Amino acid sequence: MNKKRFFGIAFIILSFLIVLFNVSLTGAVIGTSFSNISSLVAVIFFIVGILLIKGSKLENLAKKIMDSGAVITDPKKLKKIAIKMGYEGRNVKEGYQILDENKKPLTVIPNHNVSTGVYRSIIKSLATGNSSFRRYSHI
Repeated sequence: MNKKRFFGIAFIILSFLIVLFNVSLTGAVIGTSFSNISSLVAVIFFIVGILLIKGSKLENLAKKIMDSGAVITDPKKLKKIAIKMGYEGRNVKEGYQILDENKKPLTVIPNHNVSTGVYRSIIKSLATGNSSFRRYSHI
């Protein structure tokens, strides 16, 4: 999970806990036991949490790189791009296999430097989320 998203959720939960533990019911009035300071802190935590979650959207780095025309042949950099985009992966014999959200193979980043054609295939798969593996139909 993205760090910003994690902390955003934590701040929202913390704001609810602050409000929950400071509410008192006396007669027909519901109030907080630490007056308005704890309520203000809870509201600030809630707002910061929402902003962190909103700011945690994973940007499509592959699309930006593809649009810029840059060519990255270093497999370590390609792996970092995939991880920053939120893809998971695993080491396989051929290199580092990138998995989509359904845990199905999306593409493989080889352990050695890649050619321009292989790079374009990998970056296109990362940008679109479509597998770069060939699909054969049986007739």
